[in-house]
Amino acid sequence: MNIYFRDATVTTVNQRERLIETIAVPWDEYTAQPVPFEDGNYRERFTRGAFAHLVSNPGRIAVNMGHDRSAIIGKVERLENQPTGLYARMKIADTPAGHDALQLASEDMLAPSVGYYTRQGGYVKNRRAGTVEIRQAWLDHIALVGVPAYTGAQVLAVREADHRAYEDAYEDNTRYLREFRRWQALHEHQRRGDQLQRETEAWLALAAQQAGRRPAPPDLRRRPAITLT
Repeated sequence: MNIYFRDATVTTVNQRERLIETIAVPWDEYTAQPVPFEDGNYRERFTRGAFAHLVSNPGRIAVNMGHDRSAIIGKVERLENQPTGLYARMKIADTPAGHDALQLASEDMLAPSVGYYTRQGGYVKNRRAGTVEIRQAWLDHIALVGVPAYTGAQVLAVREADHRAYEDAYEDNTRYLREFRRWQALHEHQRRGDQLQRETEAWLALAAQQAGRRPAPPDLRRRPAITLT
């Protein structure tokens, strides 16, 4: 049994939930260049629903690095036949290798690539045109690799940017609240100082009246300035 590798393009990643969602195989789109298949190189395409029999049970399909079966970094969590292609959601393991894969995928330096096989009767090959049409296939694994063979394969959903925006807004609000509380404390300090100044002036006026003289009260407001940073 031959295992064939076909690549896609990663553009986004959900790092918070450790998910990669992708159109792993686009329907009815020939590869940009001929790819190896049986006795030669052919431009290849998959017909819609070629993996339909796998949709109900994707959990045993592993995700690895570079098509190395010993370098497993996760598993396929969901498969779905969509109008544009085979949708796959991959759960990446919480390991050092998984962290590296997510980071590189988020920077568009890695791409999902399917490892599949087909059987006699599951494809139509046209040697004269140099094409092969895959009508039924089985997924052996999905790998994270580098260069795409299809122009239409893409990763769908990433919510990390939204999460970062939320964190930035929360940090800004927290900074504002902290500065506002400092301003409140300063204002209260000044208010109490003004009240103390008025009470002192009243007491000195009363004392001067009783003593027959009116000394100038000290200016208690002359205190070090407090500035916000």
